[in-house]
Amino acid sequence: MKKVLLVGGKNNKSLSKKGKQMNIEVIYQVENKKEKRMLSFFEKHVNEVDCIILYVGACSHKNMWEVRKLAKEHRTPIVYSSGQGATGAFQQALRQMKGNKKIFLP
Repeated sequence: MKKVLLVGGKNNKSLSKKGKQMNIEVIYQVENKKEKRMLSFFEKHVNEVDCIILYVGACSHKNMWEVRKLAKEHRTPIVYSSGQGATGAFQQALRQMKGNKKIFLP
């Protein structure tokens, strides 16, 4: 089973349901954490996931830059999703994971 970190987005129930259908374990960014705790959350999870899905229109700039920096350090691929649909984002992530093994793409 592949593991994906979702940064941004709000509809966690449908994303989790779609992830199970596509055999993907989903880890969510929790929106209500304080800034310092968010950094430690990202540091913990970026290294253990196969791919990161970043919802561009639904996350803060600070979180986006922190995740990009950590992904580059750990060579974890990032998929940028402009919409909020789960299917397209997961399909992009699966293609990225299939083609690249821990290679950062900007």
